[in-house]
Amino acid sequence: LGFRIGYENIFDESMGVGYYELELSDPGQRFVAQEIVHLALTEPGENCSEIMYEGCDFEIPASWTNVVPRSGLLQLFYIREKEVISKVMTTGTYDSRFVHPMADPAAFGRYKPEWVREFCQFGLPQPAGKEWVTAFKMRRVKAKIQEKTALDGHEAFLKLDKDGGGTISRNELLLGLFNIGVWLHQSERELLLEALDNDRTGDIDADEFAKFWDT
Repeated sequence: LGFRIGYENIFDESMGVGYYELELSDPGQRFVAQEIVHLALTEPGENCSEIMYEGCDFEIPASWTNVVPRSGLLQLFYIREKEVISKVMTTGTYDSRFVHPMADPAAFGRYKPEWVREFCQFGLPQPAGKEWVTAFKMRRVKAKIQEKTALDGHEAFLKLDKDGGGTISRNELLLGLFNIGVWLHQSERELLLEALDNDRTGDIDADEFAKFWDT
């Protein structure tokens, strides 16, 4: 959709909370990146989280407030606290002192994916705080695995359990995922292992894997 009508025409800064993967060689996506840098500069708090540029952990430099690079892949989560969302919903932008003409709650879309609704408290149309980031990352990790295996949880576990022992170690899991083409960032690996190894034994059994797969 973004390629057809332009990312710059889809992006709505009042609904800016979300995860972004922006190819800066594309003018529309570069525009969105510049807008996000502007939002992070004007809105309070640590709004840009888990930033990566060209696949590496990154901190946005001050020079990007003037112009972002014309190439490279930028990935980040944009986060707002409840007070910021409330202000933006009223004025359109955080740094405006006037009530936005579209401030009526009915003007904002009501659709939200089922998983994100629990994070949209106080009647706000977008999630507040950072808690939703963990849920999003877990869904993305699971999607990466499902894309490469196209199996149900039991079959996927058997594919990773090479020796058929009924359990897989943490290293065996990560090596198995790498061998089937699933690359995970360090934070994603840590999140996955924490979710799977519920009893902290260092090994993951079929029941633990199935529970992760089905939730």
